[in-house]
Amino acid sequence: MDDLSYLRGRGEKISDDIILKHPTLGEIEEWDYMNAEDFSYDNMVSLLLLNPLDVADILWIDNHIWYEDIKDDWSFFIQMALSECEVHTVKYRIEEEVLNTDGLFLGKRHTKALNFFLQTEGEYFMMTKAIPDSDKQQIILVNVKQYDGSIDDCIKFTEVHYIKLVSFLKKINWVSREYDVLKGGSRQAKEYILKHQRKKRNKKTVESINRSSIFSAITARNGVGSDVKVFDLPIYRFYDIYFRLNKIDSYNQTMTAYYSGNIDTSKSPLNMDKINWSAIITTDKGGL
Repeated sequence: MDDLSYLRGRGEKISDDIILKHPTLGEIEEWDYMNAEDFSYDNMVSLLLLNPLDVADILWIDNHIWYEDIKDDWSFFIQMALSECEVHTVKYRIEEEVLNTDGLFLGKRHTKALNFFLQTEGEYFMMTKAIPDSDKQQIILVNVKQYDGSIDDCIKFTEVHYIKLVSFLKKINWVSREYDVLKGGSRQAKEYILKHQRKKRNKKTVESINRSSIFSAITARNGVGSDVKVFDLPIYRFYDIYFRLNKIDSYNQTMTAYYSGNIDTSKSPLNMDKINWSAIITTDKGGL
């Protein structure tokens, strides 16, 4: 999809059976109102986006696992999901084969998160399938509503879908992350960075900007009475407005300084394409 589709609030189709949910601000507020004490919207997004780099310090300092030794983000996601799995006896028909065994089902948190964004119901259990012409196996999460029947027509969530889901969530939530450990030029330097990150991890940080404060800023800017309309905005559009307003303010301040003679363009030439208030804003430059 292009940005115009995101601005409109379209969900992304990642397979014939799966269209990812693009929630509005109001839907997120509703979810948090009903689930905040248990599992908020931000909790769901964080759970699905979590990768080895996010917890590289914990993996190394606490568990002696080097983040680069983890195969990929999908493998990490599956390992994290396995730590919360529940076991149920299942009897399923896969084409001509009948599967009758104890199945590993995703725990409540992973199930809630996938059901929300994949717009599904029921539970997910893990199964493996041999990859043709290979000695490797593919892990598949199968969405079911009961513990027996046929899974031929069930929604199946794979690594390909997971990669698309992660990309989609980063896009609509304007998530941009930088990792200090990647700046380390050697293994020793990276270990040093992770050691200090681990020491700082438990220190509480005060949130300076969140959805509530952005909502307040947008409605204050647009005037009383815009509240309801803002709640109807797709979350991507909600953040886009916030960053666009910032860019407009920055443009106006720059031009005011320029016309008042406070900018020496011989030393600091203005790039009008870059500072233009209608220039393209990307998540890697303005993300949260």
